[in-house]
Amino acid sequence: MTEKNLYSVDASTQGGPYSPDDMRLYAQALAGGDDGAGLRRGGQNRKMRLVLISATLFAFWLALSGHYETWLVVSGAVLSVLVVAFCLFKGITDEEGFPIEKLPRALLYWPWLGWRMVLSALNVTRLILHPRLPISPTMVKVAALQKSAVGLTIYANSITLTPGTISVEVCERGKAIWVHAITRENAEGFADDEMNRRVAWMDGVEPSKTGAGETGASGAGP
Repeated sequence: MTEKNLYSVDASTQGGPYSPDDMRLYAQALAGGDDGAGLRRGGQNRKMRLVLISATLFAFWLALSGHYETWLVVSGAVLSVLVVAFCLFKGITDEEGFPIEKLPRALLYWPWLGWRMVLSALNVTRLILHPRLPISPTMVKVAALQKSAVGLTIYANSITLTPGTISVEVCERGKAIWVHAITRENAEGFADDEMNRRVAWMDGVEPSKTGAGETGASGAGP
C-alpha cells in the first residue's frame, strides 16, 4: 500500500477510483480484522471513522423509516455499507467529511454556543423594539485562529448562527472571515472573540497558541 493519504484526494487521485487495497481496508474495518501486515500510523482512526460513518447512516435510516421489520433493517444496514464503500471509492471519507476526532470537545462547545445564541437573540430583540432602532451595520475582517478547514467552517457557521452577525466570506488560505455585524459594538467584539478561541481549542489549537483575532472594521452604512 502506498504512503498516500487514503482519505484525501490529491492531484494523482482526483476523480479516479481508489485501489483494491483501499477497499479492502474498509472491509477489514467492518469485519474487525487485519491482514497481518498491520496498518500504518493512523490506520485505527481511519477504520473507526468508516465504522462510525456506517453506523451513523444506519441510525439515520432507522430514524427516517420508522419501521423495524427484519428485511427493512437488513436493507438499511446493507445500503449504509454500500454508500460508505462508494464514498471510500471516490475518496471523500476523510477527516473533513466526518471529523470524529473533534467530537469530545464539540460536546463541550455546543451548549456554550446555544447559550450565546440565546443571549444574542435577546440583544437583537432589544434593538428591534427600541424606538430609535439603534443599529450601525458594520463589516469587519476577523483573523481566525483555527488550523483546519473544518475548524474554520465551524467558526464561520457559529458566527452566522448567532443572531446579529453573518459570515459573508471565508478565506481559508488567509485564515480570515469577513463578517457583517448589526452594530459597530458587535463588530468591535471580534477583536477579542471568545468564540474564536473556543472553536480553535475544539480544533486542537492549545490555548497558549491562540491570541486575540485582529480585526479591521468598516462602516457599511445604515
